[in-house]
Amino acid sequence: MIQVPGKPFAVVEFEEKGKKFVSVISKNWLSNANSICAWPSGPNSHQKLVSHSTPEITWQKYPCHLLKFSGNNI
Repeated sequence: MIQVPGKPFAVVEFEEKGKKFVSVISKNWLSNANSICAWPSGPNSHQKLVSHSTPEITWQKYPCHLLKFSGNNI
């Protein structure tokens, strides 16, 4: 993964059933190639984003397209 100092978030695009969705994620949820995103589910998902939780093996993986890295002021 490309390391971007001071840029803890990534803006990614997902595609599902022909529709595109954009989301902010913690950059450590991206694969090394920045093409797969681990995504938490269940309670406290938002807190996992804010605290940059390390992806767990049980998190779903989704193909994505990296749009940009960003800092705290997205």
